Amino acid sequence: MNFYSKNIRTGKTENNGSRGFTLMEIMIAIAVLGMGLTLMATIFRHNIKINNKGDDILTASLLGQKKMEEMVQSGYSSVLRQSANSNAPIEFRENGEIVSPKYRWELKVAQEQKDLIKMDVRVVWPWPENGRHVEFSTFLANR
Repeated sequence: MNFYSKNIRTGKTENNGSRGFTLMEIMIAIAVLGMGLTLMATIFRHNIKINNKGDDILTASLLGQKKMEEMVQSGYSSVLRQSANSNAPIEFRENGEIVSPKYRWELKVAQEQKDLIKMDVRVVWPWPENGRHVEFSTFLANR
């Protein structure tokens, strides 16, 4: 499509030979752009979910490792006492305050041999749905 312009000095209409876009071309370009932006938004949202899932697993792992270390440091008899008293998932506490209300931990102890127990610390989240978990196991001997 050719565009015509009017020369101010001469008053004549001139063909400057430039070509513009038709309405159909503009509509197609907007549709393609819209589809591309929608796809990018979907991918971005999916990446955020994956990132949050990774953060949850990392946090649960760190909390579980810390709890496992605390249990090992507390000793054989303390672990046996605590396992007898833990029936439901327990919140993570530090200095009497809840560290993260989203995560809870469970302790399971099994006597493997005389003076040897297998200790499992399981971290569950989100609380109270318990949709996900990580589990840590170790053996603890009576010294």
